[in-house]
Amino acid sequence: MSYLLAKKIQIRPVWKLIHTLPMYKDCQTYQIDNALSCYGCCVNIPCSVGIKAEEIEYIADNIVNYFMRN
Repeated sequence: MSYLLAKKIQIRPVWKLIHTLPMYKDCQTYQIDNALSCYGCCVNIPCSVGIKAEEIEYIADNIVNYFMRN
């Protein structure tokens, strides 16, 4: 996250998983096999109906650059 934040790209962790919240701890009704592992490594990237094509390209380029350097 720090790499993209340093590039002025506003990303954030994904929302807390509903089935992990205390008020919903007994409400899980189906198997959630991958949710916890995804929660630890996924982020939300900028999205908006007003986002411009060049902003999308800038974000995508920087995500690619991050993975190319690692």
